[in-house]
Amino acid sequence: MDNDRFARTIKNARLKKGYTQSQLADLLNVSNKTISKWETGRGYPDITLLAKITSVLKLDYEELLQSNEYIIQKRKKKRKDIFIISIVCFIFAITLIGMY
Repeated sequence: MDNDRFARTIKNARLKKGYTQSQLADLLNVSNKTISKWETGRGYPDITLLAKITSVLKLDYEELLQSNEYIIQKRKKKRKDIFIISIVCFIFAITLIGMY
């Protein structure tokens, strides 16, 4: 699954309903720039908006969340990598302090 899937899901659902980005933005109380970011994969909605998005666009929660699964997994991996790097830096710092 590629990270553009979520963007395509939102855009296709919007077009299917016949909404412009501005109309959808008004319905969701966000800016049309926000909708553009979602549809181009440069941003993702806050989790608190998922219920409203699925309601307005008549999307199934599972369909929307599956389209976002790749992004979730990628972020988990990034957090894990940062944690490992932090531990290595901590050990290195302790070693340096111990040498003096």
